[in-house]
Amino acid sequence: MRIPPYYEKGSWQRFFAGCVFGAIFSWIAFAYMFGVYQDTQIKHISKQAQEIKNLSEDIEIWKEDYKKLNEENQKGLTLQEVKVKLINAEKYKFDGLRELTLESEARKDISHLIAKEISMIYESKELIRKTIENKTFTIDEKDYQLEVRGIYLLYTELEVQVSMKFKDDKSREL
Repeated sequence: MRIPPYYEKGSWQRFFAGCVFGAIFSWIAFAYMFGVYQDTQIKHISKQAQEIKNLSEDIEIWKEDYKKLNEENQKGLTLQEVKVKLINAEKYKFDGLRELTLESEARKDISHLIAKEISMIYESKELIRKTIENKTFTIDEKDYQLEVRGIYLLYTELEVQVSMKFKDDKSREL
């Protein structure tokens, strides 16, 4: 079998030369467009990476500020409410009014603590105890003293549980 002699015909030579030049030109065009596209993508990705880095740094700064603010808020918490609870009023057969009167009198003694920092109140628990225990309360011409059974500091609320005893009766409690 014999290969036809295309080298002798000029039309075939121009066709093959056109194919070669077209392939070279299309390869150059493809390489240029692909390079421009890749360059654009690399710039876009690097810009996004920089944005992510900046936002991550901002998040860290915000977290630190948030932590500091929380710590400052916890340090700056103040007392909002004072409660005094009489735990042995039924032993003295007190009605609700007498019990409420005694609790409000004891609350008046420590009401100056409202709007003070909780840390300061926690440190002065003994002073609160002595303030309540050293006062004599007179109800129906009888003298009573309160004894602190518990001081509880619940977030922004101070609860003091007290028991009552006669002033003259120092040795026994009812």
